[in-house]
Amino acid sequence: MNLTGTRQVDVVVVGGGPTGLAAASALADVPGLDLLLLEERGRLGGRLHSADRGEVWLNFGAHVFPGGCTALSRLASDVGLEMVAVPGVRSALWFDGTLHRPRRVEAYPFVLPLSARERLDLVRLGLRTRLGVERQRRSRRRARSRRTFRDSLGQAAPRVVQIFETAARRSAGEAGRLTEDGALAMFGALWASGGRSGANLAGGSGRLGEAYLRRLGDHAVTGAEVIAVTEHDDHVLVGYRTGDGDTHEVRAGHVVMAIPAPRVTTVVTGLPADVGADLASVEYGAFVCLSILTTSLPPQPWDDVYAIAAPGAAFDMLFHHSNPVVQGAGRQPAPRSLMCYVGGDRAAALLDVDDQEIERQLLDEVVAVLPEVGEAIAETHVHKWREGNCYPTATTSVAHLEQWNERSGGRVVLAGDYLAPYGGSAEAAAQSGDAAARLLRLAGPQHHLAGSRPGSDERVGDHD
Repeated sequence: MNLTGTRQVDVVVVGGGPTGLAAASALADVPGLDLLLLEERGRLGGRLHSADRGEVWLNFGAHVFPGGCTALSRLASDVGLEMVAVPGVRSALWFDGTLHRPRRVEAYPFVLPLSARERLDLVRLGLRTRLGVERQRRSRRRARSRRTFRDSLGQAAPRVVQIFETAARRSAGEAGRLTEDGALAMFGALWASGGRSGANLAGGSGRLGEAYLRRLGDHAVTGAEVIAVTEHDDHVLVGYRTGDGDTHEVRAGHVVMAIPAPRVTTVVTGLPADVGADLASVEYGAFVCLSILTTSLPPQPWDDVYAIAAPGAAFDMLFHHSNPVVQGAGRQPAPRSLMCYVGGDRAAALLDVDDQEIERQLLDEVVAVLPEVGEAIAETHVHKWREGNCYPTATTSVAHLEQWNERSGGRVVLAGDYLAPYGGSAEAAAQSGDAAARLLRLAGPQHHLAGSRPGSDERVGDHD
């Protein structure tokens, strides 16, 4: 092991996912600021990962984002990327061997093959969920709930419960652990309309990390495993290891920790017990994706569908990522890009399963849902996300984390979507990165990051 010399910078951002990209983007605009972003993977973007395939693209992780002016849309526009609206149905349902795709979810009690009791339960739970979403949207309260989503479903008919539990696994958690408020926020995003409806990053979500790697240049290091972050009164020491075995040390004025909560406790030394306990309370769920590229196909009856929930299937969701392309291309033949998603406990069970076996299990059911795909598969890719997404549980607490960030004179700032009250998403992650950068930029008496530490007049750039 070789230890290289100590580099001095103003701010180190640890983690190159949406949180770290947002923090780095905001801080990179500060004149004279020396910034360094460290990312363990060989690329930037975190769960924003994709591959270009000409007319279409393959997404391997997060893919649909809020529409309108958002933290992610600003990140994209800053590097010349474009968000495109998702025109397709996002609430289609594979149920009892048939694909149902009404434009309004309120139609399901009347179009699904249900018994009288099931129909009544679906109306009751659907109405309760819709009212809960509207109540949450109007409320300024952002306290974390202690009731699970499964508890809120009560003793409804099993097939109806299964529909809601399948939808809940989009959070990467199970309904028995996900809070009711977390589920309502997820349904609210799904049912959003107008300017808040869904959007994709044109060309694939992974283009965001690629663009920021180019923009940051030497100020971003990939393949850098951060092994220690130690806060001192007048600086922070950051140690990291690169793929060649060399260990590097950076002396920084501030550090933004933009990595999953469980990893923070293994890297940052000397954390108070209550901060460590709050970080440990954050629960992450796994998800597994099978991305599929087809050969060129003529117009399909499901081209107007973007997302299909599949209760009872081997996967939870089937996404049609070429929907924005084919709906805007008229009647021309084109390849189709699809992605199977498995979340929660079933995904955790697949993490150690061979990729070929996962492909075998999922492809047969994809063809059952979309028979036209059967003879047209050109590529498949399996991606496993062990820390796929954080979601709020009855025992999650971040009060001490918020207090830690607000402490006077602090030099290490925590950032991530785990600080959001209603659960993780790429948008919540980017918002948290923005907030961390804003905390540093507003730290000093001149209200810009000239080197000040939060809560004091000392300058970050003073490396004595």
